[in-house]
Formats: sequence, C-alpha cells, structure tokens
Amino acid sequence: MKFFLTFFFAIALSSCKAQDADTSTTIDAQDPIAVKIGERTTFETQNIRFDSVVDDSRCPEGTQCIWAGEAKVTIAILENEEERAQELVFGADGINETNPQLLYTIGTTEIQAIGLEPYPKEGATIQSSDYQIILKKVNK
Repeated sequence: MKFFLTFFFAIALSSCKAQDADTSTTIDAQDPIAVKIGERTTFETQNIRFDSVVDDSRCPEGTQCIWAGEAKVTIAILENEEERAQELVFGADGINETNPQLLYTIGTTEIQAIGLEPYPKEGATIQSSDYQIILKKVNK
C-alpha cells in the first residue's frame, strides 16, 4: 500500500510539472486569443512569441491626458528555425481592433495583432507578467 501511494503521488506531481512547462497555444479558430509575455502560439508552420513590453505610455483610465500615448512591445515570429523580431505599437494611432497589424499570411489566412491588455488604470501598476497581446485569425 505504501508503494502504491508513493507511486501515485510521484505520477500526480510529474503531471503538474508537465502542465506548467507548456506555455504554447494554437490558433485554430476565429476567436481572438491572448498570448502572455514568454508564451508562444502556433499557426501551421509559424510560431509567435511575445518577448517584452518596451514602453507603455498609454493614458490611464480615470485621467485626462494631452496625448493618448502608446505601448511598444516586441514579438518574435519563428518559422523553420528562422526568427524575425518585430516591434508592435498599440494605441489610439497604432494597433487596435479597428486598425489591426498583419503579422503574416498563409494562403488566404491572416494572423493579426489587435490589442494589448490590460489597459492602464489610474493608481495601478501593471506587472510584466500581466501583459498579453491579443491575436486573431482572419480568413480572406
């Protein structure tokens, strides 16, 4: 009985560790998906990894600003062992749902960046680990 319990707990712990290590998702639907810093997502042969937030000067909710501000992030697009770094700029004049950024096209399908979350709020600090870019698959 003691051997069985030890074996059971070893299997349970190893399965928890395996779940923590998997930080990738697959884009296979029309619904937007969120990718956090350090995570990657896959569509066919392409991978997109969210690397960092370079700057976030977006005007916080609850304040009045002269300028709406912008947020700059870096991503990496990986295909067949090749990596291409790209900077994305989000904000009123940058990337948003009505002005998406095309990341790449495969056939008649586009992968677009449409947002960066969370949006700053007055008096609140955003931790790096809280940021996520929002991606969408669009069939043309």
